[in-house]
Amino acid sequence: MTYLFVIIGISVINALSSKKVSYAELIFTNSAILFCLWILEARLMLKQEQSIKLIYEKIENIHSKNNNELLQDLKDRTGIEIKRYEIVKIDFLKDVAEITLFFNVNGTNKNLQS
Repeated sequence: MTYLFVIIGISVINALSSKKVSYAELIFTNSAILFCLWILEARLMLKQEQSIKLIYEKIENIHSKNNNELLQDLKDRTGIEIKRYEIVKIDFLKDVAEITLFFNVNGTNKNLQS
């Protein structure tokens, strides 16, 4: 949606330019807008978060006292840098818990499927 808005904005700027504005000025303005957009996208991009749902069987680590052990075990098993997690459901009859892991998207995690 952002790109659509930028393209429409550039089109409106170009359409409303008068004869007093040269092509060089329009090209410079368009290039400056696109360069700023590239800077925001590539360099200052906010970290996008992705999630994975999984079934966890070490029910003793679910306790709040074992938070560090749970995080370390999940990091060791999945190989991703977990930012936060949510325990969705605990089934004491089966001794499993459904957990949603949240992590920042970067080059090393692109092959994971949600």
